[in-house]
Amino acid sequence: MDGLGETTVFAHDASGKLVAEYSTNVVSVQDAKVRYLTADHLGSPRINTDANGAVIARHDYHPFGEEIFTAQRTTGLNYSADSVRKQFTGYERDTETDLDFAQARLYANKLGRFSSTDPILMEPSRPLDPQRINLYGYVRNNPLVLIDPTGQIIDDSSLDDNEDYQKWKAAFLATKKGKKLWEKYNNDRNFKLVVNMDPKKGNGELTHDFKFADGKLIGATISLGSKIDDRSAAAMRDEKQYPLQRALGEERVDSEILGAGVIAHEFGHVEDANERPNVWRAYQDAMETLKARGPVSSEYKEKLKIVYKEAGVSSIDEFAVQTDNRAERTSVPVIQQSLGSKIDKPRNSESNKIFGGQE
Repeated sequence: MDGLGETTVFAHDASGKLVAEYSTNVVSVQDAKVRYLTADHLGSPRINTDANGAVIARHDYHPFGEEIFTAQRTTGLNYSADSVRKQFTGYERDTETDLDFAQARLYANKLGRFSSTDPILMEPSRPLDPQRINLYGYVRNNPLVLIDPTGQIIDDSSLDDNEDYQKWKAAFLATKKGKKLWEKYNNDRNFKLVVNMDPKKGNGELTHDFKFADGKLIGATISLGSKIDDRSAAAMRDEKQYPLQRALGEERVDSEILGAGVIAHEFGHVEDANERPNVWRAYQDAMETLKARGPVSSEYKEKLKIVYKEAGVSSIDEFAVQTDNRAERTSVPVIQQSLGSKIDKPRNSESNKIFGGQE
């Protein structure tokens, strides 16, 4: 609401795209406005129409977001200023500075650069990509294809063309629990979750590269193997550590459901780290020391003691079982909602412990 008592409401569709802007001026009813926005593939409103469908304004942009004003774009063609604040890729543009609000930072469309560095500075793959070395850079200098809705590191969806992953993800999102988990982290503007694939992992997977700030988890990376839907391999997993995944392999469930279960398991680790940041920060610190100093170093052993104390365990094996069991519990509702009445609780005893009390 502005100083004149005018309230502006932004309406979005199911995908999050801005489709309309409503303005209600309590001072003068005649000044109230309704604008419907037609956006391009980047989410930039290009044509604004009123309630009667008449074109009120048009907007064209240079690749990095600066609005185009030329002699050919005349008021007769409706190229004129309007009051709609959502502009390039849906960013809200400040009328005084001409900077775009990108949630985590401000974007200077005339320069094609952010006004401050990326809030997430440490990313293992960043040094390998020259376009990501500049922390002020915008979408790897590829603004005709990519967008950056949060102002944080751009994820170019490396798995968009991976058919196996898309099947696993679809099965995961088809469940109420899976969709809830996905939306929880996807809609958190203060959290960055990266999902990628490491073929070297085969049927394995890993949640790692946890990031913390002010005692809270603000980011993580899930790396999936290319064969996480291998039922024979799942059936060979340790029953105590991965009881649910083993049971699914033994039951020969559909590969898509098995893959969805693995994704849910890894989301379980993210949930665990979110609930117990001290535990996972201590563990990550210990693992980094292991890589740098080796398993026999006194520094590594001391840091393991901190992990044991925080987690309430006495060995690294016990820690692995504890954390994987917590992750398995996150998988339970995803699997139950995927299978419905097709399967009873798994036969192995360790799985029944995990299934106990879950819906």
